[in-house]
Amino acid sequence: MTKDDESALNNDDAALSQFRQYVVSHLSGSNGDDHAKALENYTAKQLLKRRNTGFVQGLFRAALLEIESPRSMSTRDNIRRVLPSTGESALFTVLCDVQLIRSMGCVLLVARDKNGQPIAVPVESSVSYSDIKFKKADSDELAKQFIEDLRQASVPLNSLVGVVTEGYYSADAFANSVRKLLKLSPSDSDQLLPFSSDAAAALNDTVENNRCGLAYRCEDRAHKFECLHWHVDLPDTASPDCNRHYALNIYYEFEALATHYDKFYEVYHWRSQKYEGEFNNRDKRDMFGSDFVADLLCLIDLLGPIKSLIEIAQNDQLPHWKFRLLSGSVASYLAKRAAEFRIELYPSLLKAGGFDSIRPGGSYLGVPLVQGWNVGETPFTFDSEGPVDQKLLRSQADIERDVTEFAAALHRSFVQQVESYSASAPSIVNDAAVMDAGQILCLLASSDASAEVEALARSAAAERLVLAAAQHRQMSLVSTASVASYATAIQRAFISGDGREGWTTPCITGRIVKVELEPAEREGEFATCLRVTTESSDEAVSVRLNEDFIYKSLYFDPRVFGLAGRDGCLLLDFALHVGGTHGFAFKISSMRRSQEKREPDYRHCFYAPEQEKKEDEAALKLRTKLGFMLLSNADNGHARLLDEVTDLFFDEERREEVKKGSKVDETENISKIQEKVRRRLNLVS
Repeated sequence: MTKDDESALNNDDAALSQFRQYVVSHLSGSNGDDHAKALENYTAKQLLKRRNTGFVQGLFRAALLEIESPRSMSTRDNIRRVLPSTGESALFTVLCDVQLIRSMGCVLLVARDKNGQPIAVPVESSVSYSDIKFKKADSDELAKQFIEDLRQASVPLNSLVGVVTEGYYSADAFANSVRKLLKLSPSDSDQLLPFSSDAAAALNDTVENNRCGLAYRCEDRAHKFECLHWHVDLPDTASPDCNRHYALNIYYEFEALATHYDKFYEVYHWRSQKYEGEFNNRDKRDMFGSDFVADLLCLIDLLGPIKSLIEIAQNDQLPHWKFRLLSGSVASYLAKRAAEFRIELYPSLLKAGGFDSIRPGGSYLGVPLVQGWNVGETPFTFDSEGPVDQKLLRSQADIERDVTEFAAALHRSFVQQVESYSASAPSIVNDAAVMDAGQILCLLASSDASAEVEALARSAAAERLVLAAAQHRQMSLVSTASVASYATAIQRAFISGDGREGWTTPCITGRIVKVELEPAEREGEFATCLRVTTESSDEAVSVRLNEDFIYKSLYFDPRVFGLAGRDGCLLLDFALHVGGTHGFAFKISSMRRSQEKREPDYRHCFYAPEQEKKEDEAALKLRTKLGFMLLSNADNGHARLLDEVTDLFFDEERREEVKKGSKVDETENISKIQEKVRRRLNLVS
C-alpha cells in the first residue's frame, strides 16, 4: 500500500469501510486459506534467513566433535579401544553405500564395542557422488582416496577385515586396487580383505523380478484403496518408504489392507454415498471381489518368509551369515507351495474360513464379497450392471492355478538369487557361518555333543576360516582348536547357567540336564527354539534363543569369554566383520528424513537462494550425523539431547537467550553445550 493509498483511506470513510471488509474477508471465510498459506510462506522464509548463522553451525560442529572425542563411549574410539575379551583393538568392516555417499558424503566404520553392541561411525568421504556416477573416477584414484579417508579417521588399518559394498565400489578393479595399497598378498587377498554386497538387495530381487501376473494384478487392485488411507488409522509400516526394499513395502501394504479390510469398506461405503459416481461397478469388483481377497491372503503367506529373511539380512544385531543358514528353509517352503495348492499351506486363507467364506456372496471381516473376473479377458463393457459372460468370471480353480504358478516363479527366482549371491561372495564370508551360536547350541540335542563340536572344528569351512584369520598379525595363533573352545564355551555357559542371563525367552534358571529341538510354531518362522529340562523341574520348557545377546556376552561377560579364550573371541570378532549388512545405511537415511521433517520444504520454495540451500544442506548433514551417532550408539537420554539441540537450532528466541550480547558469549555457550553433551554421556562426574 502506497502513501497516497493511506492518505485516501484516512480522508474517505467509505474507502476505509470497504478496506476493513476486505481485511475481514481475507482473514476468514473464502480467503482464509490463502491468508494461512501466505503466513506459512512468510514464516518459512524468516526461518530460512536465520537458521544458517555461523553460531548455529558452530554449535552443531562443537556438539558433534564432542561426541567424536576420544573420551566418548559412542565414537570411533571404540574401534581403537582394546576389547577386554581379546586384548586387541576391535576388528571392523567398512560400509560403502552409494546412498550414503550421495546424501551424507560419508562411509561407515562398523565394529562391536566392549559391550558387544554393534556400532557404526560415519567417516567423511572425499569422493563425491558425482565423481562416481558421472565422472567415472579411475579405480586406482578412488582406492587411494578411500584409504586416505580411513587414515584421516585415525583408525588402525590392520584391524580392517572386510568391506561391504554397493554400486561402483563393488567393482573388482576397485577391490584389487584397495588390496594392492594395503600390500596384501595377491594369491589370497580376497580372503584377507573380502568385498561382499548386500544380501537383502539380492533377496528383494526375488520379488521385484516377479512383478507380473498375479502379483502385479493384486498390487494394482490394492492401490485403488490409496484414496481411503487418510480415513483409516494404519501403522507406519503400511506407508511406502523410498529407502525400504520393494518386497517389504508391498508385503506391509498387503498386510495392512488385509488387517483393516473392514475399516476400508466402511470408508468406501461412506464416500460412495457422499460422492456419487466416485466409484463405479468395476472399482467395486476390483476392491471387494472374492478373488482379490483370496489372492491377497495367499500372497501374504507366500511373501512372509522372504520378508522375514530380508529383515534378518538387514538386522545389524545379528551376524551377516544368518540368512544363508535360513535360505534353505525358505526354498523348501516355496517349493512345497509350487508343487500343488492345498488350503492348509495358506494359514491366512484358512483362518479366514477358506473358500467357504472367501467366495462370491461370502464375507471377510464382515465385508460382503462380490464376484471377481479374469482381468486380462475383461472387456471395457464390464462396467455395466448387466449380465456377464460366465467364461470371464474367475473361479476357485483359476485362483488356485494362479497362486501355484506364482509360487513356482517365486521359488525359481529365490533359488537363483541365493545361489548367485553365494557364488559371488568370497568363500570366507560363507565360511564364517561355522561360528553360529544357534547351530552350536542345537548340537546339545545330539547323543554326543562333544563329538559334534570336534567335527565342527575339523570341518573344511572352519579350517578355511582359521587359515584366513591366522594371516592377520593379531590372530596369528588361532587354530581349529579355537573353534572348538569357542563352541564348548557357549555350550557350557548354556548348560551351567553362569553367563546365560538374557540368552532365552522366557528366562530359565538352574542347571540344564536335557536339551531337545523344538520345531517352530509356524512353518516359515526362523526363531531357534529348544525344549530344556532343568535340575529343579521334571517338566520340559520351550524357550526361544536370543542369539544377539549370546554374541554380546562373548564381549562383555568374563564368565563366558573366559571359557572361550582369547583366540576363540578373536575368531568370533573376525567372523562377524568379514561380511556385513546395509542395515546401518538404512538407519542413517531414516535419521536424515526425520531431520528433514523438522524444517520447511525449502528445496521447492521459489524464494530460497541456491547458497542458502547449500548452507542448510550442510547443517542437515551435521544434525543427521549427530542424531545417528547418539541414537544408534546410546540410550534415550541422548535422544532427548538431540531434540534439545535441534530445538535450539530452530528457535531464535531460545538461541538469543543463550547468546546474551557479547562477542565472546558464542564461544562460552558452545562450551556449555559441550559440557551438557559430556554430562549426558556420563563423561564427567
